[in-house]
Amino acid sequence: MCSIAAEVFAETKKFIKNQIPAAAGELVQQQQLQQQQQQQQQQQQQQQQQQQQQERWEKKRGMRRNCSKKNAADGFVESKIPSTAAAAAAAAAAAAAAATAAAAAGSHVAGRSVVLFVFVLGLFLMLLKLYDSFASFVAAAAKAATLCTAAAATRGRLL
Repeated sequence: MCSIAAEVFAETKKFIKNQIPAAAGELVQQQQLQQQQQQQQQQQQQQQQQQQQQERWEKKRGMRRNCSKKNAADGFVESKIPSTAAAAAAAAAAAAAAATAAAAAGSHVAGRSVVLFVFVLGLFLMLLKLYDSFASFVAAAAKAATLCTAAAATRGRLL
């Protein structure tokens, strides 16, 4: 009787040992699948938002084209900004997907390299945004210089 109970206990113990890792593996796979689905949904939402913002910018830009040439020049400088923002968002989404893939693979080295890549990409995008801001500043300064020159010429004619 005791040997049967011991045998049943041993078999039950083996069964539990075999089932727990399998259940844990399934749980990890389900969590990874859920994370991937959430990321895909977020990427789709970001793409929709980018597309809507691009459409708004295009609409504003089209309205500016109907204005005078001076306003059209302003629209040209400002139209660079949405494309930069869209590129930044797409790059961030791609980097996040790569980081998740590296984490799922369990590679710490790959995860670190992805984090470093995202950091460098962020720095690059900040510099690009600074360049866009500088370009709009230069355009505004050129416009102000033109207006000042025209005002000085008009003033010289009046005197």
